[in-house]
Amino acid sequence: MAVLVSAAFYAACAAFTFRELIVLNMWLYSLSLLVELAAFVWLRAAEPQMHRPWRVPGGMPGAIAAAVLPSCFALGAMATPDGQYHRGYHRGADRPRGVRRVGAVQRAGARKGA
Repeated sequence: MAVLVSAAFYAACAAFTFRELIVLNMWLYSLSLLVELAAFVWLRAAEPQMHRPWRVPGGMPGAIAAAVLPSCFALGAMATPDGQYHRGYHRGADRPRGVRRVGAVQRAGARKGA
């Protein structure tokens, strides 16, 4: 049964492009991180004296401070999943610079030969 369920999920993912799968991965990771950090702060508030294998110093302000920065990064990753925030999207923006150059050289060679 598990093999059939796994095969169904893999088949559903085959419909996506690699870029869409990366964005989906970042969304799922960011959501799980936000839930984890919320649980961390909630547990610190609800059970402050509970024995833990490690502790963030500073009490509740320390817990909030430790959760704010990763939360901001996760929300930023979710808000700009395709990188359009720091560079405008243009043809070839999702490829490394060297690959764009090779494509330009190939197109120029094709025009000369035509």
